[in-house]
Amino acid sequence: MKKCLLPLAALGVALAFPLAASDTEHGHHGNADRAMSSGSEAGPSLSPALAAQLLPGYLALQEALADDNLDGAHEAVAGMMEPTGHSGSVHDLLHEMSGAETLEIIRRPLFDELSAAMVAAAKEDPSAFPEGLVVMQCPMVYGSTGAEWIQEGETVDNPYFGAKMLRCGGPVMKIRE
Repeated sequence: MKKCLLPLAALGVALAFPLAASDTEHGHHGNADRAMSSGSEAGPSLSPALAAQLLPGYLALQEALADDNLDGAHEAVAGMMEPTGHSGSVHDLLHEMSGAETLEIIRRPLFDELSAAMVAAAKEDPSAFPEGLVVMQCPMVYGSTGAEWIQEGETVDNPYFGAKMLRCGGPVMKIRE
């Protein structure tokens, strides 16, 4: 990963921070203004109870993204709006997804941010989720940073790259045994 030194003249110091690796590696295109962030760094938080309510729509979204289906992704997002109470950071994220014109914008970083919140809620209270769900991880999202998602079953259906790399990734953990 490249490093960039940014001088702060007023303070006379320099900060080092990583520049986002280009998602154009491996044929990927990212959302440049949010590409440095993954959902685990800055995104909404979900209670396990709300995450469980969003789960059917989330799984439909994961499948639509894996199938390269923009219309299906928008339908899944619309189905998740009601449980959010039409306010808050999760609703704002879903609203941003609903207006996305491409799968790439939904996938990275928006789906990643939602997934990070869903995975965190599942780890907090696995009993709020049904059996058969698996946390998956693709190591190639954001260059080599990687990103997680939740899906049914252990056959990888990668929502971050769809048909281009449908089977890229692997299981991290089962949410419930």
